[in-house]
Amino acid sequence: SFFVNKITFSCDIPLSKHEFFYLTNLKAGSFLTKHDIDRAYKALSFKKRFSSVVIDLLDEGTHKRLHFSFPSIWVFKKLEVEGVWFGKSKYANLYLLQPGDLFDAHLHEESVKAITKHLHNLGFFNCSVTDELIYAKKQKTITASIKIKKGKRFFINTIAVIFDDLQKQASLKKNNDIDEITAEVKNKIDTLKDTLYSKKQIKKIIRKVQHVLKDAGFINAKTQITQKILSEKTACNLTAHIRLGQRKIITLSGNTELSDDYVK
Repeated sequence: SFFVNKITFSCDIPLSKHEFFYLTNLKAGSFLTKHDIDRAYKALSFKKRFSSVVIDLLDEGTHKRLHFSFPSIWVFKKLEVEGVWFGKSKYANLYLLQPGDLFDAHLHEESVKAITKHLHNLGFFNCSVTDELIYAKKQKTITASIKIKKGKRFFINTIAVIFDDLQKQASLKKNNDIDEITAEVKNKIDTLKDTLYSKKQIKKIIRKVQHVLKDAGFINAKTQITQKILSEKTACNLTAHIRLGQRKIITLSGNTELSDDYVK
């Protein structure tokens, strides 16, 4: 142990003496041990506000002074969203930083990209998302300001449905009902025409298509949607590529109690 006459600290953000001594649990004019210093260091580190903690024991002639210096880090304070009246919480949920986190420029950029992607998924392909970082030097905090201009929402202009292996499927005797199956699939996909673009709605229709194909025995059918943006018309054209794959047909006999669909 060693006797310390005075304890001082320096920090580049406001930190009261009361908070410092509360965190470190140190007292000037007392004997301290290495354990006391380690405990004080850990308490300051757990605050997750400082980039480093430097401790010096200074011999000033007749007395010893223990000095702490801890430069702070830039932390994220809050997110401000402008340009939208409703649903701001959705955009806040897409932002990857939480108040009090160490500010990460990469996560900020990824958050802006995620917000832009979210707007595209809703059909706002001409949207504008601009960001500004506001620095408060005294507290070393950063406020992220994001301004959103949605623009006009795009609608689905045309839909083309292409069965990549239809010719092969039609040549098989077991697929004598292939025209009815493909017609049902086209009818479901065509319901998207002239509606406002929504990736969520497109996925919902594709799930229904997959269900139809599965019931018909095409359990490994693959569907891929591509889109062409027509900015001048505020519209987009969709193309659905469907590969049916191998068909599985189950035939049942001897069953009188349950329906065939139930058993399948």
